Amino acid sequence: MPFLGVAADDLTGATTAGVLLARSGARATVFYDGQPQLGGEGERADVVLISTSSRSLSREQAYFRVAEATQALREAGARYFSKRIDTTLRGQIGAELDAMLDVLGDGAAAVVVPAMPQSRRILVGGYSVIDGVVLSQTPVAQDVLTPVREAYVPDLLQGQSRRRVGLVPLKSVLAGPEKTAEALRSQRAGGCEILVVDAVTLADIGTVARACAGLQWRILSADPGSFTAQLMRCRGLLEEERPAPSQ
Repeated sequence: MPFLGVAADDLTGATTAGVLLARSGARATVFYDGQPQLGGEGERADVVLISTSSRSLSREQAYFRVAEATQALREAGARYFSKRIDTTLRGQIGAELDAMLDVLGDGAAAVVVPAMPQSRRILVGGYSVIDGVVLSQTPVAQDVLTPVREAYVPDLLQGQSRRRVGLVPLKSVLAGPEKTAEALRSQRAGGCEILVVDAVTLADIGTVARACAGLQWRILSADPGSFTAQLMRCRGLLEEERPAPSQ
């Protein structure tokens, strides 16, 4: 029975996250296009990832696809859940977070860590920076199907979600897990259900993961993959990541 269920908005994202988790010792299985019945293969996996193929869909269509996938992951027995997001923040991320939180219920909150430092994607002051360039000034802003013209992630998500979005700044993360947890609690107490967190390094992401692991919350992790992997390690469900095999 899987301990983690992941919804990704495309197949590439699902397989990328699956490989990352597999390198930490998980038996990961990817299902294409939101297959509603996961069957025996899903039940035997540690991690089930579903590609919803929703990145270029309307907000309503994306919501429906992700809600359906989340329900399938729940029925497969997943205990923890993750929304795999694009490293350049394309797609209807806010609506997809709404879908997962609606299905999960029970006061769940989304912790969004868009950084992937190993791919030179970081978040500073809420702004997505790719290879030293603010997201809205990269070619992604002119993408034909899914342009991203807002680099300030809380505003980007607030424009897509009906939930309140908050930010935990880098200052809190650099102060360690306790201060990060304190900042997360403060944002939650202020009514935020989607919490965006700054991170520049993998060590920063580890700090956020340790903070979240210590909170008595039902957390939906949302990230390109690194945060979810570290959070599962903090919960004792994954091993340390093994290096990729040499070519």
